[in-house]
Amino acid sequence: MKKFFVLVFIAIGPLALAQDLKAVLAQMREQYNNAEKFKVSMTIQAFDNDQQKNAFYKAAANILRDGNKYLYRFGANEMMMNDHYRIMVDWGTGEMIYDKRNMKAEADALTGGAALSLDSIFRFYESPEYIGDKNGIDHYRVKQKKGPIDQVDLYIAKSSNALHAISYRYRDKQYVYITFETFDLKPFIEAQTFDEKRYIVSVKGKLKAVGPYKNLAVLDATKSNF
Repeated sequence: MKKFFVLVFIAIGPLALAQDLKAVLAQMREQYNNAEKFKVSMTIQAFDNDQQKNAFYKAAANILRDGNKYLYRFGANEMMMNDHYRIMVDWGTGEMIYDKRNMKAEADALTGGAALSLDSIFRFYESPEYIGDKNGIDHYRVKQKKGPIDQVDLYIAKSSNALHAISYRYRDKQYVYITFETFDLKPFIEAQTFDEKRYIVSVKGKLKAVGPYKNLAVLDATKSNF
């Protein structure tokens, strides 16, 4: 099985188009972090190289946020986090993991060693290059000095000033292309979207998956022996 990993810059909202790609990405990151609600939809494709026409892997990814509550869907995986619980679904294994959410641990991860600033990231890249525009899309390129990825291309739409696509070329020639279809800062969110009862209920003290998840095995991570 071919293995690869995908790095995604999430860009939200209107941007001031600039030749300074670093400033553009910093503004994207700031607007994404400051958005109280948003919906992002993207398509991820992986190829053997950047000349190949047919992807050997293709998956849709969706992210929905409302304050501290999140819903992620990526291929055969899904994760919902509300104020109290985290539920992870893996359709491939037929399992659902139910766990309590640890807000403090998440905050510590973001402010500790796991958090990288854009300044630190760009130390590994050469100066960004403006390639040009095509069909209303500005094309930027940065080449990485070291690591598994040697080139990143970003495509920013002139009309909306938002990230349209991003691609990664690996040193082993593998190529990943991500297209962003939806950026919505005012999404309609149904009241039950982040309700754990959409996934599981307790029957005589035992957790049971319900609705479209009813055939999944429930693994209770809140138990010490899990």
